Amino acid sequence: MRFAWSVAVVLLVSWFASPSTGAAADPWSRMESNPDILALEKKAWSGDYLALRDLGLVYRNGLGVERRPDVANVFFDMTERRYLEIAERVGEKEDEAEFAIGQLFYSLENARGENARAAHWFALAAEKGNVNAQYYLGGLYASGDGIAANPDLAARWILAALRQGERNAHELYCRWIGQGKVTRDEAEASRWCSPSPNKP
Repeated sequence: MRFAWSVAVVLLVSWFASPSTGAAADPWSRMESNPDILALEKKAWSGDYLALRDLGLVYRNGLGVERRPDVANVFFDMTERRYLEIAERVGEKEDEAEFAIGQLFYSLENARGENARAAHWFALAAEKGNVNAQYYLGGLYASGDGIAANPDLAARWILAALRQGERNAHELYCRWIGQGKVTRDEAEASRWCSPSPNKP
């Protein structure tokens, strides 16, 4: 129930605070004019975290509504809180929940800017030793896709994943050394990228 009220408040504020909504305008007509958005709102009222995220995308990108990044960020924050509530209830490990939240925002179509949000959650999980988060975080720092490229951090996290046995990290690490996307460490490069590397 509290999620229903939270969603209702956010939607009402977004409608009435819109610069294009005058005193005589009917905000409810905006909702009813788009059945797809109405369906998303109904799911969000029930606490569906994917619907909350998708509503954020709707407002982030102005898909059938006025573009409102501020409202989008509120829905994204609600998505994170809702997932954490569910994860706690079902006993999901903290690092796995953090990685899963990162995945919710990673490389979303038409929402490249959300990779910064994904990186935040990947970093929390990576620090706890989550190998998948380490792999994805290393990739984001290497590519600079939505966050500032950082060869040192790219090397740190892709090597962390590699040492834990993430096989995909091996090829990427050696390729990125050649491309200058990760800081070169001669000892590590020799270990992993020699003709007969010490594969995990």
